[in-house]
Amino acid sequence: MGPGPHTEVCERPANYVAVSSPVPPTMLEALPGRDAVGRVYSLFDSELGEEVLGTMIVCWPDRGPTWAVRLHSLDPDRRPVTVFLYERPESKLGRWFVTREVPTSKTERYAVLVSARKRYDSQGILDLSNPAQVEGGRYDSDEVGPWTRWAGDLDADIMVVGQDWGDVAYFVAQRGLDAPGNPTNAALAALLAGVSRPLPPAPTAIAPLRGEANRRTRVFLTNALLWLKTGGLGAKVSDEWFTGDSAIFLLEQIAIVQPRVVVALGQQAHRAVLRAFDLPVPAGLFRTVVDSAEGIPLPGAPGGARLFGVYHCGARVQNITRSLSQQHLDWRRIASALGNR
Repeated sequence: MGPGPHTEVCERPANYVAVSSPVPPTMLEALPGRDAVGRVYSLFDSELGEEVLGTMIVCWPDRGPTWAVRLHSLDPDRRPVTVFLYERPESKLGRWFVTREVPTSKTERYAVLVSARKRYDSQGILDLSNPAQVEGGRYDSDEVGPWTRWAGDLDADIMVVGQDWGDVAYFVAQRGLDAPGNPTNAALAALLAGVSRPLPPAPTAIAPLRGEANRRTRVFLTNALLWLKTGGLGAKVSDEWFTGDSAIFLLEQIAIVQPRVVVALGQQAHRAVLRAFDLPVPAGLFRTVVDSAEGIPLPGAPGGARLFGVYHCGARVQNITRSLSQQHLDWRRIASALGNR
């Protein structure tokens, strides 16, 4: 499961970002509610008499409230994603007190997240490859995942979450980017253009994007699974890969970008987002989700973000399940939720 009300409190990492000039804890009388997500807070460690930094990645004020915070570990030998819950924001949990907010930009928070992704031991924990470890990291980037190299606007109002990016062989063959003429990317670009979010051409090894072009798209592309599998692009995936730390990485991306709309590309991606937010996964056909006009509000997400499930736009799905013209109709509700601003 993702980080829900039953998540256990984790021990503080062996190494972490310490705040300079520690001060005695002063409890805030009323901590912010939904708008706390994505903000960085100083937390006083009462056991060591020091302060650490943590990013609020989930806040469910309707459940108690319950908060999920990630401490910023720097130790490359430890799992960098550590989460604990604040079930009573007005009091301490274990040995941590929230003391104050620490102003930190989206760019800074994103850089910390990318660093955590690069250091994550996906091979040892999930038996999947981290792009930072493939071929010595020569095809990796300073983005959270390969797809984000195409569209990674940290102020995007729409985030598209795919299932996974691909496998190791494809990653190496295409030097960490997509093959020219990738049909899924072409279809997605057409669907996004249809909701007034046009993208530049998808970067390839022979035609990469230049400068910060991916930061000016109003779109953030990512995958629920940031690690690389083996066995081909269509190889089966395990449900367990999308829970735990993978869910935490997904939650923090949403917390940083703060999109108005989250679009899950396919059933597995839709389930991954629901589980990350500790929401029930609907039974029955995925078509029922796709046909839903209202989407699902993500609890505690800033700005009242809503989740919409759509069919994957790959060639196989277009030919068998949902044509591209039908998918354009499905995306009309996304245009409505965006307001085409």
